[in-house]
Amino acid sequence: MPQRVELNDLPHGRVLRVITDPIINENGRVGGVVCTTRDVTDEKLIERRLIQQERISAIGEITAGIAHEVGTPLNIISANVEFLIRADPKLQNNEEIAAIREQTSSLTTLVKRLLNFSREHSPEFAPVNINDLIEKTVGLLNHQLQNSGIKTKLSLAPYLPTVDGDGSQLQQVLFNLITNARQAMETSDNGERNLQIITDTAFLPTETFSRPHIVITISYNGRGIPLDALPQVFNPFFTANKEGGTSLGLAISHRIVQRHLGLLTIENHLQKGVKTTVRLPLSQN
Repeated sequence: MPQRVELNDLPHGRVLRVITDPIINENGRVGGVVCTTRDVTDEKLIERRLIQQERISAIGEITAGIAHEVGTPLNIISANVEFLIRADPKLQNNEEIAAIREQTSSLTTLVKRLLNFSREHSPEFAPVNINDLIEKTVGLLNHQLQNSGIKTKLSLAPYLPTVDGDGSQLQQVLFNLITNARQAMETSDNGERNLQIITDTAFLPTETFSRPHIVITISYNGRGIPLDALPQVFNPFFTANKEGGTSLGLAISHRIVQRHLGLLTIENHLQKGVKTTVRLPLSQN
């Protein structure tokens, strides 16, 4: 009987579809086999993206409802805490009051992120200098990186062309990816912690991207992503980080890059770390 199987070539990140058809000779017996192998990686990628978009759409509706329901009592709690402090200034240094303020602030931030994730925000496109954006983002996170003992190396290509994009949204992508790298290295005990950010230009089409584009590579050493977790890293609320977090960073980043007609991919090495690549098309001008 004809057979069809799909093989996952994990070392190269490819999916191969193998079909075998028997050749029946004049005696009615199998005289040979025709074996056809086809690379269906791109088809599988498109299929996964469609499934993910459906999940994100459903999750967006749910999270929007939850965020609104939680947001109202949070605002009431925060307002009452501020009223109590104004009524009795001595409460400013009260540990319980400080804990309430800190936790409500943390929850408010999470609610805002949930709302931002569930809403469709169209990017406001303008020419963006990615090198400048990287330097600003690393500057904002420099204190946290140093406190974590992380050495940061920037290898930014001179005269990097601009891209059409929303600067604040692209900065959020960089912020999320660098923060993920920091958190991963903090939970790893592989000695020296190194973060490297590289930019380059790819004018010729590639197998993965058909337009002239810039390439941003963010790589770090240490523990990689578990293989069973890798297919789910772009799913909302999924995290391989045992320390927790909102688990929205990669999902939000993936969506933003897609809105910019770009591509976000992760290359995983269990013992050597992770390399995240962002490809963004060049400005039309």
